[in-house]
Amino acid sequence: MTVHVEDAANNELLPGDHQTIHIRRNDVTLPSGENGVTEYASQGTGLGVVIIPTTIGGHRLLTRRFRHSIDSLVWEFPRAIVSKISVAEAERCLFEITGVQATCRMIGALSPDPSALNTQYGVYEAYVDADASEGQLPEISSVTSESEWFSEERFALHVRDSELNDAITLAAIAMQSIETLTSNF
Repeated sequence: MTVHVEDAANNELLPGDHQTIHIRRNDVTLPSGENGVTEYASQGTGLGVVIIPTTIGGHRLLTRRFRHSIDSLVWEFPRAIVSKISVAEAERCLFEITGVQATCRMIGALSPDPSALNTQYGVYEAYVDADASEGQLPEISSVTSESEWFSEERFALHVRDSELNDAITLAAIAMQSIETLTSNF
């Protein structure tokens, strides 16, 4: 196992060969007034893509993935850790995760928790040329996760009823809504 340790106060790398595990140490003042140290660990590049696959009729493709931090399966937009945030990586990840091919367009970037993690996701829309009203939803061929097309109504109900509560997915939805509202400016 390789370890990259960063001392946040001094911005210096501590021993390790700097490839796999990143640990960030911060000097903090605890609520009691005492000094302390916090450590955050992350793995990989810290870069990712989240893709919002949407059909002409408004269906959105979600994947159901197991998340260890909450010990549960959750519905979320397809996403992956990547070496570089780019349209090509988003399109590749969408295909690898769901088997769906689509042209992606970047609409923004988000940092899920900048106070704890140095992670950034590129957020992409992927419009799929299909219309459910004509029975044209693309076939899903996912081997890594359960994936399913959600109608606009079902999607909205899942958000309203907190059945879709993944923070990255909700932030991507907000970003997509803002992009739609401001596209006429």
